[in-house]
Amino acid sequence: MPRVLLGNLLEPVETLNNGGLSISSANNISQRESMQITQPASAPTSPLASPNFITTNNFNLTCSSLTTLDSNWQATKSTVRERNAAMFNNELMADIRFIVGSPGQTQKIPAHKYVLATGSSVFFAMFYGGLAENKEEVEVPDVEPSAFLTLLKYLYCDEIQLEADTVLATLYVAKKYIVPHLARACVNYLETSLTAKNACLLLSQSRLFEEPDLMQRCWEVIDAQVRLTQLRRRVTLASTDMAPLKKSVTHHSVQQLFP
Repeated sequence: MPRVLLGNLLEPVETLNNGGLSISSANNISQRESMQITQPASAPTSPLASPNFITTNNFNLTCSSLTTLDSNWQATKSTVRERNAAMFNNELMADIRFIVGSPGQTQKIPAHKYVLATGSSVFFAMFYGGLAENKEEVEVPDVEPSAFLTLLKYLYCDEIQLEADTVLATLYVAKKYIVPHLARACVNYLETSLTAKNACLLLSQSRLFEEPDLMQRCWEVIDAQVRLTQLRRRVTLASTDMAPLKKSVTHHSVQQLFP
């Protein structure tokens, strides 16, 4: 089972009145089953990053070629996992390079076809399928470099580290290359980070990524918040209606004490 290293929980960034959703009417909630779900055309830019984010136990996403400078580096790695991890983001024996990111913000990332193909059916079809092309570089303009490196870290090292500012982009790349375990870890991260203030935003993302469980959890939080809001409103109205009566009773009591 992969080790999942979670960063901070998502900070609230949306209110229940934002995100294109209205919760003032019960009809809107009852109509949620009729929503159409479409797959996103590109990775979403995550607005969920926390300004107070503190990093703990971060793994290094830079090139790991320093670990293989020794001509006998294999002797220092006792397991297959350690040897594979040494190849992560390493030019040594790399037979494919990915140009990742939007134009002007690209990053060249080396990789090894065999490792990628054993972890993703998309990569297998890309490199060894019937329509495979013998390319030295593959452009991936719709994926953030940090999210792509998180994907490779999982494929090479069986490790997952998720952070608030990249979790949605990581979910996108996990879906794009059909890596379900990484996608599931992203969804779990979002579920545990769900609050009343970011439920509407995560609801829209769960629809885009076709994640019914996360969508249901978002609706549960929204429904609960609606009921709480209605209860508070009734209490406020009741307190307002009681104010003249309290004033009258207080005045009458004073008159009784001081006729």
